[in-house]
Formats: sequence, structure tokens, C-alpha cells
Amino acid sequence: MNNAKNDPVICAGPHLDVRPPKLKLPPKSADCHCHVFGPRDRYPWAANRLYTPPAVLLDDYLAMLRATGFERGVMVQTGLYGPDNRFIVDAVKAHPKQLRAIALIGEDISDRALQDLTDGGVRGFRVNRTAKTDRAPVLAEPVPPTQTIDIHVERLPSTSVLVRVPRTREAHSRRTPSASSQLKSVERKPTVACEPVVSVLTEIAKRLQPGRCVT
Repeated sequence: MNNAKNDPVICAGPHLDVRPPKLKLPPKSADCHCHVFGPRDRYPWAANRLYTPPAVLLDDYLAMLRATGFERGVMVQTGLYGPDNRFIVDAVKAHPKQLRAIALIGEDISDRALQDLTDGGVRGFRVNRTAKTDRAPVLAEPVPPTQTIDIHVERLPSTSVLVRVPRTREAHSRRTPSASSQLKSVERKPTVACEPVVSVLTEIAKRLQPGRCVT
């Protein structure tokens, strides 16, 4: 069971006093998206969740379906539980003719676990891009060294292109060539020239990811 003292803020709950709508729903109408929560001592909440729910249980949801005229409902796994889908599976098993579910799964889920979810009434899955409780923390990869090069084409003298490219280990360790060797290189290949970066766009180019360019 989670520590209630460190819980995130409690979100607003639904209106439990539901009245029948004036519009009568057609047969087999389905509520296609709902979040319902089970008893906390039986279905623990994810430690990195973004909110703490009010007491909204399965019986409250089924009562809402009856009052509004929905005959079926789809329970969508909330980020509150992360990839632990036990509650929605148990709810569907208890009401197999009325409920189906959408699970929240992680990258490491096995084929067997997917089959168990299917057998339990799950008919799809979602990706939680906000709470991210469906994934393990990812360590940031080291950023490789980069360099900015300034290129212009001979026939377009007024156009300057700054490109941020990865710096290879060989280029990183190699000494800077002399001015005379740079001049000879330019003389051999007059169509494209590289020159020291003096453009006002230099600072912008330094912020670009490798492979991106600014003209």
C-alpha cells in the first residue's frame, strides 16, 4: 500500500447523483472511455503517478451506466496503476457481458502477458505520454561532440549555410590545418568552400541538433 502522506494532489471527482437523460439511448449503447479505481489496499497505486483519485469504485460506474441508459462500457487503464492492469481485468471478469477494457502496457511485456490480457477481456492498449507510469526511467545518453561548419556555393555568393554536424573522433583529435593548407584545399575544389564561421547565425546554429541546418 502506498504512503498517503506523500500522495499527489486529489483530483476532482465525478457527479455521483446521475439522472436519466432526456434523450433515450439506442440499444447496445456503449460508454467508450472511463477510468474507475479499485480498493487501494488491493490494487496499489503507482509511486510516480500525477494525481490521487477520489473514491470512485466499480459499483459507482455501473450505477451511472444504468442511470444514463448505457448497456456496455469500456474501462481504460489509468496512469494511476501504470502497467499493472489487474483491476480492469478483474472488473471485466466480474461483468463479462457488459464490460471490456483498454490496457496500459510497457515495452518489456511478453507475448504470454498479452495473451492473458486478451483472454481477460482487453481489446486494445494505450500509451500514456503524460504520466509515463508505463515505462522505466531512461538514462540520458551522452551527447556526442559536434561542430558547426559554414558552407557557401560559388554561384550563390549571398547564401550562407550553417550546418551542425557530429564531430568524428578522428576529426576531434586531429590538429587544425594551417592556413596555407586550407587555401590549397579551396583552390583544388572551387565549387564548395568552407570558411571560419563569422555569421550572426552562429549562436543559433550551435543550438541545432546534428544533421539540422539553418540558411
